Amino acid sequence: MEPRIFKFGTPYEEMYKSLAATPDDAAFFIRNGVLQLCRRGAAVKVRVYAVPAMNALLLAKIKFDKLKTKLKRGAAVKIAPQRWQDTPNNAVAKHDVVIAFEERIYDAVVEDLQTREPTEDFAPIHVICLDTKDNPHEAQLQGRVALELCWLLEKEAAVLMERAPAIVDAFQKERMTHTPIKVLYQLCYL
Repeated sequence: MEPRIFKFGTPYEEMYKSLAATPDDAAFFIRNGVLQLCRRGAAVKVRVYAVPAMNALLLAKIKFDKLKTKLKRGAAVKIAPQRWQDTPNNAVAKHDVVIAFEERIYDAVVEDLQTREPTEDFAPIHVICLDTKDNPHEAQLQGRVALELCWLLEKEAAVLMERAPAIVDAFQKERMTHTPIKVLYQLCYL
């Protein structure tokens, strides 16, 4: 099957429709996990598009209640993939922590932050990389790992500037015993 390439800004719902256009397409993209990732990122309503064979596959693969829960969670997420570099300074500066899941993306984010014009507040942004293999299974596992790290950082929000490096270091040492992952950390200012 030919790869499907979508530009940044293409809504997840549009991607989903394209990937599930025929029963064969839907079956293929369900098997390799792409359709589930697309659905998770989308603000898709709780409905499955009118492809009868796909409905049977989806309902057999995921209980409908779980599907509804995942779609409701997805509704709170962005409509389409976004390019970091296109995000204006004032929007980026609102974040205390940025987590990347691939080292090259982490490097690009750090480089981008270092080349941007500083904002009036010149606030710290903690950039973290949880290097993850690019597949649905690893993405799901690392999503949980990232959530754990976010909870730890959130507990120390009042003193994040001082405590973040130690939290990330302790987290990496602890996680390396369970899930060997490469963790990178950089403090940037914007």
